Amino acid sequence: MKLRPFSEANSAKVLKGIATASSLVLSVDDIQKTIPHALQMIGEAAGQDRGYIFECHADPVTGETGAIRRYEWLRPAAAPSSGSPTSEIARFHVIVPRWHHAFSQGDFIHGPVRDFPSSERQMPDLQGIVSILLMPIRINDGLWGFIGFDTFRAAPAWRDIECAALAVTASAIGVVLERTRTASAHERLMAAFEQVGETIVITDAGGIIEYVNPAFAKISGYRNDEAVGKHVRLLKSGIHDAAFYKDMWSTVTQGRTWQGRFINRRKDGTLYTEDATLSPMRDSAGRIVNYVAVKRDISEHLRDAEEKIKLQAQLGQAQKLDSIGRLAGGVAHDFNNMLQSILGYTELALESCEPSGPLYDDLQEILKAAHRSADLTRQLLAFARKQTITPKAFDINTAITGMLKMLRRLLGEDINLKWIPGVATATVKMDPSQLDQILANLTVNARDALNGSGTLTIATRKLTITEPPIGMADVSPGTYIVLTVSDTGCGMTRETFDHLFEPFFTTKPRGEGVGLGLATVYGIVKQNGGFITVDSKLGQGTTFDVYLPPAAVPAETQQTVESDTPCVGGSETILVVEDEKAISVTICRFLCSLGYNVIAATSPEEALNQADAYAGAIDLLVTDVVMPGMNGRDLACLMAARRPSLICLFISGYTEDIIAHRGVLEDGFFFLPKPFTKIALARKIRDVLGRESSGAV
Repeated sequence: MKLRPFSEANSAKVLKGIATASSLVLSVDDIQKTIPHALQMIGEAAGQDRGYIFECHADPVTGETGAIRRYEWLRPAAAPSSGSPTSEIARFHVIVPRWHHAFSQGDFIHGPVRDFPSSERQMPDLQGIVSILLMPIRINDGLWGFIGFDTFRAAPAWRDIECAALAVTASAIGVVLERTRTASAHERLMAAFEQVGETIVITDAGGIIEYVNPAFAKISGYRNDEAVGKHVRLLKSGIHDAAFYKDMWSTVTQGRTWQGRFINRRKDGTLYTEDATLSPMRDSAGRIVNYVAVKRDISEHLRDAEEKIKLQAQLGQAQKLDSIGRLAGGVAHDFNNMLQSILGYTELALESCEPSGPLYDDLQEILKAAHRSADLTRQLLAFARKQTITPKAFDINTAITGMLKMLRRLLGEDINLKWIPGVATATVKMDPSQLDQILANLTVNARDALNGSGTLTIATRKLTITEPPIGMADVSPGTYIVLTVSDTGCGMTRETFDHLFEPFFTTKPRGEGVGLGLATVYGIVKQNGGFITVDSKLGQGTTFDVYLPPAAVPAETQQTVESDTPCVGGSETILVVEDEKAISVTICRFLCSLGYNVIAATSPEEALNQADAYAGAIDLLVTDVVMPGMNGRDLACLMAARRPSLICLFISGYTEDIIAHRGVLEDGFFFLPKPFTKIALARKIRDVLGRESSGAV
């Protein structure tokens, strides 16, 4: 069947429809509405049954070039002769290779379908297409897709003049599609700028801000209208020197990208840190016309990283301190036993010497050295939180008031001591002697920092914390009694601050301090469930805040023993169990000289045998805690089964949690730490024997 071409009259109608459609496409921005309308105008003018636009696309599975239908117009009542409805036409069609080649060359396909090669007729025949015209649509010299018209019946054939006119329309559609695509890309780019979390700043070549995205306002605090038109120095913090900015501007003005880190200033004056990339923007002539900065606020990241480093350092410090603590506990037992022997025999020797004798002064020096050694071991155990303590509930304000005279003596006459009790009642539960150690060590530390003049302030207050202080994640929120010791001294260097609580760290000259004072304070505070913070400024002074949990029970009445109380003995029978012969000998000689009847045993088994063999009453068991074969607690239990009224006094250089849990002496136990003097032993025995039998094990 030969198709007749358009008549002159029909051709004019077709050309007018094509021209009107092209004008419509170019004049209206809404391509979604104009293209279907343009397809209708051309289709109706040319007597076509269907018009459409396809976008070329690669099949994601096979890689073959295909097309996706984007727009379609169908003449009312038009239907393929085969009866196949157009709605069933596949959305994706594989393009015939010859057609794709023609489109790529800018050529079009048209004519009766029956004249096409058989390999190209399958798809048109399936849809009942009689004639077809396909015109390529190109964008930037590349194939985008094609516009097509077809009929399901005999219709006039397209002539070259109509095809040429339709080619102009296809070109117009390509222009509009490119414009739309560019506009869409711009909109997407602007949407990305507006929604991205990073700050984006665009300036002119002179550094005047022309654009900022919403993230800029969120991070810097400056609104769009407050920033646009201002120079970027608006954010200048004053932290960076002139050389920093000179290097930055030199890099970007030479057309290179600058990457670095800024510390900028927000509108409210606070500083923040940004990682930034600054790049030049050129026009078509290659001249730099703008600069764009993409910046990310890393302030929180840096704080988190710093906090992580602090926590890692604290963990390392805690592990180091724990290792030292284990070492201290390990050597304390044997070392204190040796000191007990030295102290015991020295005291016995002094009792047999005349004060004017040639050895008396030498023995006194030995005694002083032994006491200093005992203090050193005691401090190590306190630092390691292994010191055996007997906690009592007491009012910290009353206790501090009672210590003021002693603290003033420690400070000297030229240092002013201020005492500010902040709460009427501040009850804590700890060993009272440990409060003495805390205040004595902090006072001595302040005295050295004051260097002879200034003010030391001691204060208390009650404080509730809702979240742990920075770097102290293990601190539990709650109410604390806060003991503050503040001086107006020289303050600390960063190096000193970093090593403040390490044992044996000292800034004093060699021979003037062993560096255990603050380590002891740290250990005592930790052992009692508290924590300590320090604030120090070089040249301005130092403040220690000791946080102690308040006692859950009322304060107990404190019993005091005057230092000049005479050494009182008795006539009771005492069973002494000590596996170290030298210590056993000295203790027994002490007790005998005090008038007691003494039974000695060097092992728990021997003690049990001695007790079974002794017919009289045994009033007191004095036993070491750590012994081979059986510990002192187990021995006391066996003794109590045989002699229910027997009272027990434990003596040890280190209890190893046998009678104390984490250093806290269990209720109902009496304890005297080694090394001790004859006077200390005498007082402790009279104290124990003078108590009610409820104190017995």
